[in-house]
Amino acid sequence: MAANFSARNGAGKCDHVLRRGDVRFEGSELARAVGFPDDPPRYGVTVLDGSGASLTGGIYETDDLTGVKGPSMQIQSTSLIGGALRCVWGVSATKSVSGFVGSSRDDVDDFGLGPSDAPGPTAAPALSATGSTLTWSQAGNLPTYEVAISAAPEGSPGRNTTYVEVTGTTFNPPPAPGATRWYSVRVKAPDSLWARPEVSISFPAVVTIVEPPPPPPAITPPTGATGTTNSGPTGTPAAVGAGLLPNPVSAASTPAPKQDLTLRTGVAKNVARRVLTTRYGKFFTKRANKSFKIACESLTDSKVRCDVRWQYSKYSYAGTITITRKATGDAWRTVIKRKAIKKS
Repeated sequence: MAANFSARNGAGKCDHVLRRGDVRFEGSELARAVGFPDDPPRYGVTVLDGSGASLTGGIYETDDLTGVKGPSMQIQSTSLIGGALRCVWGVSATKSVSGFVGSSRDDVDDFGLGPSDAPGPTAAPALSATGSTLTWSQAGNLPTYEVAISAAPEGSPGRNTTYVEVTGTTFNPPPAPGATRWYSVRVKAPDSLWARPEVSISFPAVVTIVEPPPPPPAITPPTGATGTTNSGPTGTPAAVGAGLLPNPVSAASTPAPKQDLTLRTGVAKNVARRVLTTRYGKFFTKRANKSFKIACESLTDSKVRCDVRWQYSKYSYAGTITITRKATGDAWRTVIKRKAIKKS
């Protein structure tokens, strides 16, 4: 026996053409076991693709064994999935008996599986993959597609496939680090055809790089300042200087979702004392008793300017310190001049 199973053509009609995805069934009687000539006949069947290559095989039996009217044949093959094989044609059966000359052949008219006026299947889109993006051609008039995502190539035993509904003709599938996934797509409509062949995307493995935490911001040394150099004791810093001191925001081990960079005048006074201690050393810490004066005003929410003055030995120091609170630390700039104290 022989029969052809094919999908409708682009016009929705059945024709006598085997295309990609169509199949042909060919069956023949198997030899009876030696010594059992009266056993019911058994038949082998082979499923071929359109080019004549064998896809799978099986056995069908007569009603003597199946208990139903006529032979019964069951074929399971992943190659038949999604084929929409509605046209049956070229069906024939040839009968011959050992010891007789000649044979008889019966032909069956072509027929369709489903209503004869049913529309043909929607053509398969042309699918491609670029990087990790799937793109396919428009197929039919419907905007919605169904994407099949598989963990193994088509035909692999036990492969797992999931389906995702997509609107449009592009899709970025979820990544599978270090693995390969296979994809097909079709219009989300009855009897629509799947894109063939499947395309695959190999995802790179994710490498996690743990970077060490940044070192705490260092206090800028009092060297390298620009501006006029004060005359006086050796080691006295220049009149103009700038630097950075750590603050609670920069010193936090875990950055807050919303950083508070507000700088109050009271806090700024404490920062100013730290700056003067760092920058002037003993010229500030060993100042004359009760000679230090400071007054601060807010320029912005995070910027404060303080007027300062004090006395050390035979000199008076006076000027400004401008402090700006930042996420990286408190940036400061000093403009302080020193004058010799005149004797009265």
